[in-house]
Amino acid sequence: MKKICLFFALTILIGLNAKSQLLVENFDYGTTPDTLLGVTNNWVKNGGGTDLFYVTNSLTMTNYIAWNGIGGAVELDNQRSEDVHRNIGTLSGVIYYSALVKITNPTSINGDFFILIMKEGSTTFYGKLFAKKIDNSTFKFGIGNGNTDSVYCQTPYSIDVTYLVVVRFNSNDRTMKMYVFDEQNRIQATEPANPAAQTTATGNALTDQNSITLW
Repeated sequence: MKKICLFFALTILIGLNAKSQLLVENFDYGTTPDTLLGVTNNWVKNGGGTDLFYVTNSLTMTNYIAWNGIGGAVELDNQRSEDVHRNIGTLSGVIYYSALVKITNPTSINGDFFILIMKEGSTTFYGKLFAKKIDNSTFKFGIGNGNTDSVYCQTPYSIDVTYLVVVRFNSNDRTMKMYVFDEQNRIQATEPANPAAQTTATGNALTDQNSITLW
């Protein structure tokens, strides 16, 4: 089972030192557990089966200041196969998204993806965030466009621990980088020199991605 998120923040790089924040999603939809689409119309269903579940308990992480502990969270597991997206307008250049993530019971040794960037109505996905089981207490995060081209971090992470995961996707050259922070790995004011994992997708520059998706 994968438990995600508390918070999304998407940022598009519009200059070397200037960033424009496009979305903050705290999943702050009241105090009654329900399906995600039962508590908000901000997200739209793409497909899949059983609805994603909204829980009222938020995720928190020491040393993470922005939006820490606000709102609720969305729970993803193997029984809830719905995928939903939120349109945030056309994206271009360098795009960042981040999420507080807690993996409670990873089951796939080959990896499951659960957050990605896409064009609404398309079946081509980019900046996919993965997690795969290592053993009963650890897992690894990965980044890529699909199971065959995903690249996983070298460091194993612990289940039942909240991490801040930041994904950087360059729509011009299709490079993807992932950074992972925890309570011991303090969040830095500037982008770290060494990502936890990185890869590059083939193809031409992209100019029409417009949605963040939970899968």
